[in-house]
Amino acid sequence: MKFRIGVLCLLMMIFSISGTFTAAGADSPDLSKVCSLTVFLASDTDQNNIAEGAEITIYQIADVSLEGGAPVYSFATAFVGCGEDIASIADRAADLENYAADNGVKGTAKLTGSDGIAKFDKMTPGAYLVTETATVGTFTNFDPFIMYLPGLEDGEWKYNVFAAPKITADAISTDDVAAGSKISVSVKKVWNDGGAIHPDSVKINLVSDSGVYDTATLSAENDWTYTWKGVSSKVEWRVEEVNVPAGYTVSYSKDGHTFIVTNSTKLIQTGQLNWPVPVLFFAGLLFVTAGIMVNICRRRVSDEK
Repeated sequence: MKFRIGVLCLLMMIFSISGTFTAAGADSPDLSKVCSLTVFLASDTDQNNIAEGAEITIYQIADVSLEGGAPVYSFATAFVGCGEDIASIADRAADLENYAADNGVKGTAKLTGSDGIAKFDKMTPGAYLVTETATVGTFTNFDPFIMYLPGLEDGEWKYNVFAAPKITADAISTDDVAAGSKISVSVKKVWNDGGAIHPDSVKINLVSDSGVYDTATLSAENDWTYTWKGVSSKVEWRVEEVNVPAGYTVSYSKDGHTFIVTNSTKLIQTGQLNWPVPVLFFAGLLFVTAGIMVNICRRRVSDEK
């Protein structure tokens, strides 16, 4: 059964002949306000069984404007060619998800945390497609749905909206999970600077061919490590350090699904002076050469006698 988080909003809306729809019985929404969407994932039979590390991706499929004080929706640029009726998008979420995938439409992705929550902030008003692009553990993924921001609830416009789509746990075997497409990718920072004082934190991007997936902040507080859970094994992941600290060079290595990012000083300070080394080398070479020449001269003198 498909989850319809926008049902409260839709019950308050009527369709107009032009193919747009407006809300009745409420004041006009303030479209200058910033909105947010919080998605919570946990087993429908046990809310304490949290789905941590699931990937939620959202797409803005429609913009909104006001006509006569009522919100009117029209397809965003990326979805203009989807062939759907704007008035029926609430029932076409799966088709819109396929359209986004087939046409390379980029959404905004986030992973659920240890609290099962993925929060999307600083969203502009409009209609959004909400999908689960990577499940985790033995949880099923939820059906895609449409969310309207702001949403109308009990005659009041809500700018910060909460959604808890239905998922179930233990519906697939652990063998299926092991053979599936979900992995955890980790990054570890190593400082190769002879104990010098380095920055308190660094930012590392997890990157694919589609661009930056997420950014992690590494510091002593998290032991200079971070793990992205529930990401696709079918993607070629890599990491990039954001703004390499001045005076350092960066190198990357990989051990399994763990990336190691090493920052080295351009000249490692060890407490020893390095400049005499080449001088002593050439001085030694000079003495060896002089010794050889002396021996040759001695042999010649001996031979002449």
